[in-house]
Amino acid sequence: MEIIKPVAKVFLTTNVEKHGEPFCGPGVIQLLDAIAASGNVRKACAEIGLSYSKAWKLLRVAEECAGFPLIERRQGGSHGGSASVTEKGAAFSRAYHEFADRSQSAAEQIFRELFASFL
Repeated sequence: MEIIKPVAKVFLTTNVEKHGEPFCGPGVIQLLDAIAASGNVRKACAEIGLSYSKAWKLLRVAEECAGFPLIERRQGGSHGGSASVTEKGAAFSRAYHEFADRSQSAAEQIFRELFASFL
């Protein structure tokens, strides 16, 4: 029998009127991690199943809302460009992962407290 369990998904937003929508969530962090691993936005997109144009849109919005560059781009020539996650972008990704992990742990604890009689 499948056990019921909570899933906490963490999204970050700003109170800036222009956006108001989440600018960072599991997808943006997955993209940053894939860019860090591959060194290339196009390869990262292929790896995680995201369109190249959607990736750039996500990155532009995330960088605008975060207020700092998440990736460093290098124009390519005939061999294509490359990209790397900035030091601050990598720290942001690590902080997000830690926040998401702690949020999941807290959600599990609260769930056990509130749903114990149903399990």
